[in-house]
Amino acid sequence: MKHIKKTLALACSACLLSFSGLTLAQEQLNVLEVEGELQRALAPSELIKIEAQGELTMRALRAFNLLPESFMGLAMDLRRANVDLLAATVDEVRALQPQIEEGTLKVDKDAYNSLLSLLNTQAYIEWEAIEKGTTLSADEPLLIRGDGRIRGQIANQLHLPVLLLSAQELNLGVQEIFLAQKNSIPEPPEVSKQVTAKMAEWLAPIAYAGLSWNFDEQGEVTANFKGAVLENLSDDMTLNIGDFVVVAQPEETSGIWNITANLPTSIYLTEYSRKIMNLDSQGLNFGVLWNELEDRYQGVHLAAENMELVEDIERFFLEGLNIYWRESSTDEGRAEGELGILASAMGRGEKNVELNNTTGDLSLIVNYDDYDLKAIEGISDWLEESDLESIFLGAEEQMQRLIGALGNYEFNLSWKDISSQAPYGRKGFNLGGMQVQMHSGVSEDDAQRRDSFSSFRIEGLNYTKFGDGIAAEHLQLALSMNGFNPQLLAKLVNKDDLSGENLVDILSGAFNTFEVAVESGALILLESAMPNFTISGLNAGLELKDFNKTSAKASLNYQHSGFSAAELEAELAPEVVNINVNLSQIPWRAVLSGAITEDLGKMLLALKDNETKLNVETVSVSLPDAKIDITGVGYLNAFDPEAGPPEFKAEVQAETLNLVSWAESMRTHMPQREVNDFNQVMAIVMLVAEQVEENLHRFNIDINSLGELWINEKDMSSLIQ
Repeated sequence: MKHIKKTLALACSACLLSFSGLTLAQEQLNVLEVEGELQRALAPSELIKIEAQGELTMRALRAFNLLPESFMGLAMDLRRANVDLLAATVDEVRALQPQIEEGTLKVDKDAYNSLLSLLNTQAYIEWEAIEKGTTLSADEPLLIRGDGRIRGQIANQLHLPVLLLSAQELNLGVQEIFLAQKNSIPEPPEVSKQVTAKMAEWLAPIAYAGLSWNFDEQGEVTANFKGAVLENLSDDMTLNIGDFVVVAQPEETSGIWNITANLPTSIYLTEYSRKIMNLDSQGLNFGVLWNELEDRYQGVHLAAENMELVEDIERFFLEGLNIYWRESSTDEGRAEGELGILASAMGRGEKNVELNNTTGDLSLIVNYDDYDLKAIEGISDWLEESDLESIFLGAEEQMQRLIGALGNYEFNLSWKDISSQAPYGRKGFNLGGMQVQMHSGVSEDDAQRRDSFSSFRIEGLNYTKFGDGIAAEHLQLALSMNGFNPQLLAKLVNKDDLSGENLVDILSGAFNTFEVAVESGALILLESAMPNFTISGLNAGLELKDFNKTSAKASLNYQHSGFSAAELEAELAPEVVNINVNLSQIPWRAVLSGAITEDLGKMLLALKDNETKLNVETVSVSLPDAKIDITGVGYLNAFDPEAGPPEFKAEVQAETLNLVSWAESMRTHMPQREVNDFNQVMAIVMLVAEQVEENLHRFNIDINSLGELWINEKDMSSLIQ
């Protein structure tokens, strides 16, 4: 920033004085930071005035007792040569040097050189370093020396930009600088004074070579910046912005201002004067929506077209970008708003090389309403003012406030055509499309509970690495949670009050229903560039229902319509698999209580008394020439802690179609050493099987944890003993 000289200080500060609202005699400049080294003269103000004006004479120095008596002999010698040393100014004393060196003025050279050194070093004045925190007053003359500069700000006007002033500029006098500022710009209309101050606050970190303001009668404010930079981001890095315009326009709603900055097409970042990053874009602008009455922001936007970011040899390209957030509030302190991120045709790759990685089109939209601004501010203030112990003690109460304050929201994310290219042009990753939806809100039956819902969908997923990977025609994941009660989770923070019973209350009441589902078509696992296995028409899900009640139910379902594997013969690959299993009448609280206290007996007794059952509604496996269907139920048949271990019992019914032909296929693909064992098992199976039709067999199976097995009323316990 060496090119920013006196013009910078005067132009930079030109906007400040007319908005400061202070009289000149009260103006003060606070030193925020010192770059380099600057020193300030500690001397009577009268002396500093004449010194600053270049009118300091030796007689004045002697009047202030700053001219040593040893120089009076030199003054007498010069008097005899018709030179009045005491009447001479500093510059006039310096002008005598050639004559004294040549000998045309015959005086004591050592005495003269000593006086010259005193004047050149200004050793006759006491100096102090200007440091951060120093205050420079407008009604106080200044004498500053050094090669550094200060970053200063007008006292009591912290919303205004920072001034960058060198010693030469400071020696003009703070009062003179302020006068130049006051006369340099027009007075803004009353309606735009406050927004002008807000703009200055918003742009305070930016330094610039020139600034001009324009005000119209409707209150619109325009600021034109020249040579703007953002310095010392970190490690001597500077963002060079260049010339840009900031416009503040009043919205239709009273007190709302739209402040927008239109940036140049090229911005670059330097480190130690070396360019390390360049940003080129068309239509690059950003801004804020400011509520003057409440002094808060309630909107942000950032937009760009054909944006290219180049760093070293890497570059990132974006065809279009639009980021926005806008909010409105009601008299009750509630708010609603929308947040959006829209990006199109994103890509990344090497500089001057065709982009080999693209991240496609991205769309993120978040809508929310019934958002309690005052409550959120209160919670934020409480967090700032509280110590860690107080936060733990008040976490439950504040969580309840937070849940009510967050209102309702919806989250939608869409991402299309993502790809990453591996070396040699091989595609490593591709995602044709992805969708994510989330919703959360207050349930109707309980204002302190929350309902939430999430769904995820992926289309055209492909991942390949050295011939291995995964591919999917489409993949969808849905997740929902209803009756969610997150304020109960705050109880986990306070460990002193966390008993086993409290933990049961928390976990059993955290939600009512939870459901997760997965759907996919043509899911393929690749190995050495060949399909290892393929699943078609996959559907799977898990549901936990009424989990805060004694009638809780857990359900699991799985289905696929096709399966093939490299090492599995086609006639043995299950074309259709359908599984539906559920656990009913779950005493959730008792199970949790028993698990926490490690009381297995308590858990088992609760399962027995509540008649909890494992229901196998459907287990169906369809092969090309065979089929197996299984249904059944499992339950705790008896439990007496004093009598011994519990008895688990299962009653299962199975039906097989073309079991004999399936067995023949198994023998064909089985190692010879296993065939004899398989034949013995199949002989027993066919012996107990009930033949319903020619190729249809039924098996009624009763089995328990005591080692008993009955198949079609035949005792087969020896098979499992």
